[in-house]
Amino acid sequence: MVLTFSLSRGALRFAKNDVIVKRLSAVQDLGSVNLLCTDKTGTITENRLIHVNDFLASGSDFHPLVLARLAAHDLEERVPEPFDLAADQGLSAEQRAEVDRFLLLREEAFDPALRSNGAVVRRDDGLGLHIRRGSPEYFLDQGLIAREQVSGWLAEEERRGHRVLGVSYAKDEGPPVFGGFVSFEDKLKDTTLETVAEAKRMNVAITIITGDALMVAEAVGREAGLVTGPDEVMEASAFLALPVHEQHERVGSIRVFARTRPEQKLELIELLKEQYTVGFLGEGINDAPALKAAHASMVVQSAADVARETADIVLLKNDLRVIVEGIRVGRETHTNTLKYIR
Repeated sequence: MVLTFSLSRGALRFAKNDVIVKRLSAVQDLGSVNLLCTDKTGTITENRLIHVNDFLASGSDFHPLVLARLAAHDLEERVPEPFDLAADQGLSAEQRAEVDRFLLLREEAFDPALRSNGAVVRRDDGLGLHIRRGSPEYFLDQGLIAREQVSGWLAEEERRGHRVLGVSYAKDEGPPVFGGFVSFEDKLKDTTLETVAEAKRMNVAITIITGDALMVAEAVGREAGLVTGPDEVMEASAFLALPVHEQHERVGSIRVFARTRPEQKLELIELLKEQYTVGFLGEGINDAPALKAAHASMVVQSAADVARETADIVLLKNDLRVIVEGIRVGRETHTNTLKYIR
């Protein structure tokens, strides 16, 4: 009776802080968390991208920002994708007039394996374009641009923490042509530094698990005060390629896992669970296995249905501060339960 009463009271306090608890015992589970795994976008950063720079490919007939905007979709949605919105807002009047000449014929969904999406559009003069938009690695792997031509520009953008999109196009089923790169800035939330410091005071470690490039993730990790050295940042595939004993030795010291594919999140969570009580914040369909595996699983309100169904806790605000405050409330609830029983 005491346990149920204490957890119910804890859940009520959570609700007042925009946190909905689906499983009552998750209040205590969240209080036990000493390692929080989260994406950086929307929790560490604002998830409000601003167009800042371009790499113009020689021989391209189109500006890369125009191509990036033509491959955008669902801009009429209540909450469009940040890249799509940023590409639209970054257009000049001349570029917007050029975009308005095209009609969208077909959308190609984002492919997590290729890290790209596409669109087929047709201009009012009959010209058809098949556009691909995605991570720089996609275009380098496709051989559309030589690495030595763009490595300096990419390294500088990633060092600044900018997120980079590449674009290519094919005219009327012709061969693909590299269109260039566009970069976007995603600033830290105003509350991030204070929240990270509060987590440290509570002995809660924070690990970023992100699909972004290594240097971008490291730059954000350093800015947020999570990363102090390059040995604390690794690409997920490089880490999982290490011998098993080395994975166990190093997993607790890595503060940022970059270029993480959805299926790798489960492997990382399982490894971390051997040493920590793990809280995991996810949102996509592919996050469901990792959410199921974590000791305390959280999703934001806008997460995929499957992820919301799997998670123990739903956050009405996508804010790291809400989670850290939830861990503190969970610990207080546990302490009060022991007091009542005694």
